[in-house]
Amino acid sequence: MRGFGVVRCRSGAGQQVRLSEGVAKIGALADLSSVYSSVAGQGAVEAVRMPVTDFMKDNPAMKVEVIFADHQNKADIAASKAREWFDTQQVDMARTWERRVRLSQ
Repeated sequence: MRGFGVVRCRSGAGQQVRLSEGVAKIGALADLSSVYSSVAGQGAVEAVRMPVTDFMKDNPAMKVEVIFADHQNKADIAASKAREWFDTQQVDMARTWERRVRLSQ
């Protein structure tokens, strides 16, 4: 699928997932203020929140939190924010839509 990519996850394949503080944190990196803000801006953040809301209705014992940041369509800002999330805010998974700002592990 074009334009869809997970930036990084804390746990690798085959490993048991251990959530930070018992909460699954998902980070959504989106272009909220630059040229793609109308295509992949606040709507993209809502696209992450909606299934999380549905999931928590079916699984009330599991806590999931969605946080988001504006990468301004700049790869260095996206990388810096993702690094900050993983290193200091216990984010378990980060996500972006734009091909230009995709990151690798």
